[in-house]
Amino acid sequence: MNRKLFICMALLGLAACSAREDEDGDLDFDATDWSTQLSSRAGTTVTGSATSRSVGIEGGSGTATANIEVRGATAGARHPWHVHSGTCATGGPIVGEADDYPVLEIEADGTDEATAAIEAGMSDERSYHVNVHRSPSDLGTIIACGDLRD
Repeated sequence: MNRKLFICMALLGLAACSAREDEDGDLDFDATDWSTQLSSRAGTTVTGSATSRSVGIEGGSGTATANIEVRGATAGARHPWHVHSGTCATGGPIVGEADDYPVLEIEADGTDEATAAIEAGMSDERSYHVNVHRSPSDLGTIIACGDLRD
């Protein structure tokens, strides 16, 4: 089974195991999808796209997945990336834990993609963005960013 499919199935399974029934005996799931186009920053040519899906239980906790695809990066570079609360303009804390997000390892053609299984839900009432950092040792420099829209 491919890794992305396994992660998605695992997250849906976790949500189902913790589901709550409403007064009619129905499960109250809340799922929201977001997407964005990444714009280059800090004088780079890195662009791409990202999506996120959050599955939560009404009145309970949730989980999320995030997918990213980048292009225009330097072959061999390593770029951490995260979903954050807030917007590219305002910044905000990482959604979940930094270790939830595998580092992008750029291929010879300047591209890479990754999927993160995030142990935190996302609310459709909040703003989120995805950013890509210059390197594991330079997290302060954002080289691409995009505001997630549902």
